[in-house]
This record gives sequence, C-alpha cells and structure tokens, in this order.
Amino acid sequence: MKKYFLFLIATVCTLNSFSQKSWTLQECIKRAKEENLDIKQAKLSVLSSEQQLLQSKLSLFPSLNGGGSQGYNYGRTVDPYSNEFTNLNVKTNNFSLSSSVTLFSGFQNINKVKRDNYEYMAKKYDIEKVINDISLTVATDFLQLLFNKELVIMAEKQLEISIQQKERISKLVSAGQLAKSSLLETNSQVAAEQLQLVKAKNQKEIALLNIKQLLEIQANTDFEILVPAIALPKQNKIQSTQEIYNAALEVFPNVKSAEYRLKSSDKSLAISRGGRSPRITLNGSMGSGYSDARTRILGVDSLGMFPSGYQTVSGESVLMPILNYHSEITPFNQQLKDNFSQSLSFSLSIPLFNGWMTNSSIANAKIGVLSAKNELQKTKNQLRKQVEQVRADVIAAEKQYEFAKKSSEALQESFTYNEQKFNEGMLNVYDYNDAKNKLIKAESDLLQAKYDYLFKIKILDFFMGKPLTL
Repeated sequence: MKKYFLFLIATVCTLNSFSQKSWTLQECIKRAKEENLDIKQAKLSVLSSEQQLLQSKLSLFPSLNGGGSQGYNYGRTVDPYSNEFTNLNVKTNNFSLSSSVTLFSGFQNINKVKRDNYEYMAKKYDIEKVINDISLTVATDFLQLLFNKELVIMAEKQLEISIQQKERISKLVSAGQLAKSSLLETNSQVAAEQLQLVKAKNQKEIALLNIKQLLEIQANTDFEILVPAIALPKQNKIQSTQEIYNAALEVFPNVKSAEYRLKSSDKSLAISRGGRSPRITLNGSMGSGYSDARTRILGVDSLGMFPSGYQTVSGESVLMPILNYHSEITPFNQQLKDNFSQSLSFSLSIPLFNGWMTNSSIANAKIGVLSAKNELQKTKNQLRKQVEQVRADVIAAEKQYEFAKKSSEALQESFTYNEQKFNEGMLNVYDYNDAKNKLIKAESDLLQAKYDYLFKIKILDFFMGKPLTL
C-alpha cells in the first residue's frame, strides 16, 4: 500500500511538472534524447559493441584454467601415484592449472581489436545520426504546432469580425435598410468561418498529439509549448553548395559512421589474410594429486621365527624372523608436494589445405571492402544532394515568403477599402465577403510561407553545424 501511494505521488508530481510550465524547443529535444525508444535502442547497440571490443582486447592475454577431480576405484586397480596393484578401495584427487597464449597468428588478434574498435566508433556515430533525425522531427512538429496555434488565433479573429458584422447587418435588415439576403449571406459566411475554426483547432490538437507521442508523453497529460518571439532573418547571402557541403561533412555523423565501417572492412580483410600464416602457441601446465592407497612406513617390529624354524635362502637353511610393519596414509600436503608436476610446450600449426575456407574468406572480405567504399560514396553523394536541395529550398521559401507578404499587404489594403465602401452602402455583401475570403486566404498563405521559410532556414543552419533553436 505504501509503494502504491508513493507511486501515485510521483505520478501526480510528474503530471504537474508538465502542466506547470511551457516547453521550449530545446527542452523538447532534450526530452526526446532521454526518452525516445529509438535512441535508447541505438545506445544498447553501442553497449554491445563496447563489450565486443573489450572481449577482443582481453583475448590478447594468456588463458588460465584450473581444474580438480575426485575419483573412487573399487576392486583390483593400479594406484596412479604409486603404480602398485591394490585390492583396496582407492580414493584419488587430481588438481591442475593450465595456461595458453598465442604468440603469432598472422596478427589476427591485433587486427580484431582494431576492427572492433572501428565498429564501436561507427555505432557511436549511429547514435548521433538517430539523435539528429529525432531532433529534426521534433523541430518539425514543434513548428507545425506553432503554425496551427497561429492559424487558430487568426481564425478566431476573422470569426469575431464576421460576428460583429453580422450583428450590424442584422440591425440594418431590421431597420429595412438592407435586404434579408444580405443577412443570409453573412450567416453563411459566419458558418463557413466557424467550420474553418473547428478545422484549425483539430489540426492543432493533432499536432499536439504528434509531439506528445514523439516525446513519449501520454495523450491525457497537460502539455504546452512556449511560443517564442519569431523574427525571420534576412538572407542577404546564402553560402555556396560546396561551403555548406564541407561544413556538413565535418558534423554529419552518417558520413563518419560510413568511414569507420570502411576501416573496419579493411581490418576484416587483414584478419582473413592472417589465416594463411602459421600459428605459434605456448602452452604450460602444472598439477598434483592425492591417493589414500599411498602409505609410508613408520616402524618395524619382530614377532619371532617362522613356525618351521628355518627358511631356505640361497640353498642354505636359515632362521627368518616375522616382521610387523607400522604404516599410515601419506599426508595430503606431502602427497601434493611429491606428486607436483610441470610442463611447458610450444606448438606450431601451418595451414596447408582447409577446403579453400581461407581463400573464400579473403574473397568475401574483399567484397566487403568494396561494398563499404560504395556505401561511403553513396552516403557522401546523398549528403551533397541533401545540401543542394536544402539550399534550393531556402532560396525558394524566401521568395515565396516575400511574394506572400506583398500579396497579403495588397489584399489588406483592398479589403480595408472595400470594407469602407460596404459600411457606406456602396458595396454589396457578396463582394464584401469575396474580398474578405481573399484576404483570409492570403493571410493563411503568408502564415504558411512564414513557417516554411523559418523551417528551411533552421535546416540550413543545422547542416552548417548550428544547434536547433528558436
């Protein structure tokens, strides 16, 4: 019950932290870096590659293995440590320690370390690529939400103006100064603008849901973004394609990742070629053991003569005493010292024929190098195409924004003039609404062009290595 209560408090505090502040673009990107599952998955891949690199480094050290065993022999058997036959039950213990190290194998182990290090670096840049992709997506959704917010505000203002105009026309119709058709046309205009407001609000909610899902925030959580003061910069001069491309080469991680994978492929080829070299290995071991059948004599007692009184020895009859031997099992520590053994050996393995496996491995490694080179060039070509497209988009978006701005200003003046004429009774309601609809469309186009231009500028800055900020 206590754990549930603490969990409930933590959940409430988390929800309050979302609802009590407005999130900036930088905070949204930071949240995505911490919570996005694609980024977490990429980090796990790096951890796996890091373990592989550690394993390759440790494989350069000698191996060390210890062993021990305990056995029981029943019936007639040979004591392994005294080499004597015995009919007693024998218990034995064996202990060993062995080590092996590869002295030379065509530098395969060293090249494996280098290859795995390049793979590790490539995986690290893969994380940066995922972060860049997620950051761009966050920025896109953030600007889309800003656009939809302004679209809602603009639709509300237009609807408010139309409602006020409706009230004025209603009074004029009641006074008999305007025909009822003017009121009906105005009602139609108000209904159309109400529909546009509903659509704008729905689009805003969808944009809000998209950014919540991207940031791994539950849909029912209160979440709000901070609307920044946006000032569009004037692009007096846009850098050349080559300048942007050179800057992107230095900062874009996908190119770095492809470069390290090419280096990794080169090392894979070196490893395969190392399979043709002789292999020299140093082996060493030591061991000892214990057997309870091994005894040592402590003393001898005479028990008298044989019953016959004599015994023939070398053809002569002599009296033989009967002896009693006092013995005990040789102590464990003493046997370990007595049975201790050591060995050291070198082994040489020369590959003569192994079913063409080495040659096939070399051929496949060469194909891998060519594939990595093609992938690197493909990545660079794709980046250049992206740079060319981004630069062209900025130029086009700037022109579109300037023309949309001029069109909006011109239609604003036209509408102001038509509105004055309408208020003076010199313009009918149909022409008035037509002028107003043209102005609404021009303002919507200007708003769209504004955010499109802003986004294209931010993308260009991103290719130049600048952070995504508003």
